[in-house]
Amino acid sequence: MLGSVRRPRLIPLAALTVVASFLGVVPGASPGQGASIHPSPLVHRGISITNMTAGAGSQIDRVDMVNPTWGYGVVANDTFYPTRWVDLVRTTNAGSSWTMQGALPYLSFHQGGGELVPTIDFVSRLVGYVSSEGQVPGAIFTTTNAGTTWSRVLTPGVAPSFLATASTLAVVSDICSHPRQSTDFNSCPNDLSLYRVGATTPWRTVRIPRTSNVANRHAQLFAIVSSNTFVMSEGEPGGGGQHSRLSLSESSDAGITWRHLDDPCAGLGSDQLVTYSSQRWLLSCFLGVGMNQGIGALWHTNNGGATWSRVFHGDEEATTLVPSGNGRVLFGEVAGATGGVATSNDGGATWTRTDIDGQGGSPESLSTIGSTGAIDDVLGGLIYRTRDGRTWTALPELPAGSYKGLTICTTGDNVTAALRTKPMKGIPGASPIIFTNRGARNCYLDASPVVQATDGTTRTPVGPPAETNPSDRPDYVVLKAHGGRANVMLLISPTTGWTPPPVCDAKVATGVTIHFGSPSHFYDKFRVPTRVCTRIASLSVNPVLTGTNTHT
Repeated sequence: MLGSVRRPRLIPLAALTVVASFLGVVPGASPGQGASIHPSPLVHRGISITNMTAGAGSQIDRVDMVNPTWGYGVVANDTFYPTRWVDLVRTTNAGSSWTMQGALPYLSFHQGGGELVPTIDFVSRLVGYVSSEGQVPGAIFTTTNAGTTWSRVLTPGVAPSFLATASTLAVVSDICSHPRQSTDFNSCPNDLSLYRVGATTPWRTVRIPRTSNVANRHAQLFAIVSSNTFVMSEGEPGGGGQHSRLSLSESSDAGITWRHLDDPCAGLGSDQLVTYSSQRWLLSCFLGVGMNQGIGALWHTNNGGATWSRVFHGDEEATTLVPSGNGRVLFGEVAGATGGVATSNDGGATWTRTDIDGQGGSPESLSTIGSTGAIDDVLGGLIYRTRDGRTWTALPELPAGSYKGLTICTTGDNVTAALRTKPMKGIPGASPIIFTNRGARNCYLDASPVVQATDGTTRTPVGPPAETNPSDRPDYVVLKAHGGRANVMLLISPTTGWTPPPVCDAKVATGVTIHFGSPSHFYDKFRVPTRVCTRIASLSVNPVLTGTNTHT
């Protein structure tokens, strides 16, 4: 079987058919209490998700595919701090479109007075989990009816983290005397709680013992090898240039007894463990020195950790490992601002880096589909899909909803988009795109468009979409009727000076496509054909700004 790593991995499931209906969700309460005092709003299951479903700027987060076409996601109005209710959504066409599934429980995204986008993990046809990811006090909820209702999973401690399979939920929580006041959870003892699938109370809870002389506990569940076999890590994880002191241990009797395992990453920091079978494991090491940069290594064992052989060693960025459905492709989610996805076809010995959207694209989630495919949800950006582990394609943006009672601007409403500055040879420079509303009614433009260079009359994409700034979510712009204008500043970078030259791989583009939420699509030609990079972003685009928008 394919084991889990520190973050919940995504397991293929059977397809699920749901009949459209109205529903509400009753979030679970704290242990020993009744229902939450924050009942969820009624939502209409089956409606299409738009850019306004969860408020202006709605987007899909945390994609979790359950088979090559069917999966779940989260819709929120902000990548980091949603200000509206957060909902569960589903796709039946591998992320090309999304429909409403149901509201998520309040405490899964509201912790300590702030909002966050929770993590979802579905492990069977109907059973899934949602978590606030170790926030204090933290909360895990489970559903046994595909998100129609949720119940809180009772844990003995706080800041719970979990891994799940189709038969087992394992939770590690901190047991502190004053959990809300404690600032050093590394000093708290930890319990391992085991739950049968869909259950809210554990059938077994055990204290995690020390198997070495490491100073701090900070126990982490590394992998579920089987329903009774677990691998743990405890100790000081290090980081910031400080070396770690870690120890691995394994239990094969559901946590009753534990044995010490040799940890080849002990000096760097055990980051993840992928278990392909009961004996064949891949251990990732990473010592961070800042800005997600550091020293990494991969170690392989064929005998359940008795001996290890090094597969890879070198400087790298923090990376989360995600094996493909057939275990032959190893995807690496590259963290940080540069982001991107790296792939390996030889167990991690060699890697090929893909920048996805031309600016890296730090993954918010990466879920495998089929034998070699995956869906990469870029933090604050688009969703990308690959079927073969090599070629990535941007999926459509969410369709446009109504903003302040207005529809989005389209060419059918007599709205035009035109590049007004002639590109210069070599360094085209700034090229503002001017939107003009010559129609008889107001409409709106959706923050930052997706702009992509194209080639020929078929408008085939050339290179990745233009860079945007996901942390700067602009306001929407109302484009007034009878001549109202707005503009987007498009910047085109030179294609010369790259070392080595294949980093750019320049090709000729004849125009650009400009996409807001469907059905708002525009196209304009370059006055002079322009060379753009195809492996990295030559284009960057700023948010929509109000232009001569004075007409009524």
